[in-house]
Amino acid sequence: MRNDKHTLENCPEVDNSYKWAGGGILSDVADLLTFANAILYSYQANPNSKDAYLKKDVIGLLWKGDATVNSRTMAGLGWMRVNRDDFGGGHRSRNYCPPQRMAAKSSLGGLWYHTGSAVGASSVLLIRPTTSRSSQSTPPSGVCVAMLCNLQDTSLLNLAKEVEEIFRE
Repeated sequence: MRNDKHTLENCPEVDNSYKWAGGGILSDVADLLTFANAILYSYQANPNSKDAYLKKDVIGLLWKGDATVNSRTMAGLGWMRVNRDDFGGGHRSRNYCPPQRMAAKSSLGGLWYHTGSAVGASSVLLIRPTTSRSSQSTPPSGVCVAMLCNLQDTSLLNLAKEVEEIFRE
């Protein structure tokens, strides 16, 4: 972590043995990408698929986004949603989307992310499904980005959006 003079110093020691829900202490980027691809597959798989981790309806509920956070972001159950029309990449786009228009969007186009932090760590998991799929493509189709960083009080979200944008193109 950084002190008041912006110099790196060791974080205080923390007992994480009871913090299983934090995930990041027990996971690595490969684990997070496996999870993200399982979620993406579940969202895109045939509703009768036995291989899906969760039913598509469940993913729809998690990703629905019922609470407005700001002009472009909705909060779902454990996930933040940025609508396709309101996301201009990692370049801090200034497009304004009124909450009424955001809530009225019927499709689940866009991207979803979850960020986290702990003592001495920050993380982001971002999923952007591909919506224009050909008949030959099989799920999962889209981009998943997982980032872990050993700095606290830092945001990886804009960097994750930029990485997603590079791989999407």
